[in-house]
Amino acid sequence: MFIRFLILISFTLLAGCSTNSGPLVSIPSRSMETQRLAVGAAQMLKVGSTSERVIELLGSPNVVTNNEDGLETWVYDKVSKETEVVRTSDGGWLFTPKQQQSVVSVVGERTLIVVIKFDKGQRVSNVRYRQTSY
Repeated sequence: MFIRFLILISFTLLAGCSTNSGPLVSIPSRSMETQRLAVGAAQMLKVGSTSERVIELLGSPNVVTNNEDGLETWVYDKVSKETEVVRTSDGGWLFTPKQQQSVVSVVGERTLIVVIKFDKGQRVSNVRYRQTSY
């Protein structure tokens, strides 16, 4: 029993002493997934969709205009800023528990503009969108 305890303590100490050789950081692409969802909603709109379907997919528009023929155009302008911080740390040695930490911060901004034109029956006649990331 004592030997098992001693072996367990030894493995625990050895595992705690392992170090990383520098901050190898992999930043997940959550922003890409979020971007796909917003663009995906715009891509789901088809000519002939109802205005109710548009609201279901994209929510309320930012701007609604009417042209000289009384046809509506809805504009969606979405801007998002995302900051992602990743921290890594090196484990200390057996008798030097001091750990070194590295911090990586990534800031990005995305815009999505969707313009939807409707016909006289309040059905989608045209959908255009543009996205940027920087």
